[in-house]
Amino acid sequence: MTRCEFAHDDGAYVLGALAPAERAAYERHLSGCAECREAVAEIAVLPGLLGRLDPAGLEQFLEVGPETNRVPALLDAARERRRRERSRSRRRYAVTALAAAVLAV
Repeated sequence: MTRCEFAHDDGAYVLGALAPAERAAYERHLSGCAECREAVAEIAVLPGLLGRLDPAGLEQFLEVGPETNRVPALLDAARERRRRERSRSRRRYAVTALAAAVLAV
């Protein structure tokens, strides 16, 4: 039996993570695919169960490691890179405009 092209969308559908167009396509697909309907039925209770979790109680299960501290550094690096790209782009436009002005004179 061939694998359904929507086989991995059940979790995203149940959790509401599909884009509106993808959600509509998946809902149309559900009417004709028993395998996907069964997959959705199996995990349909997850949003309710996840809603019952106490975020404060989850801390005991989450390990705080160096990777959690990397996010701010990565964001800072991305901002710095973007700032440099903008600066280069502005310089390029300024040089181009200056060259055009010189040629026009």
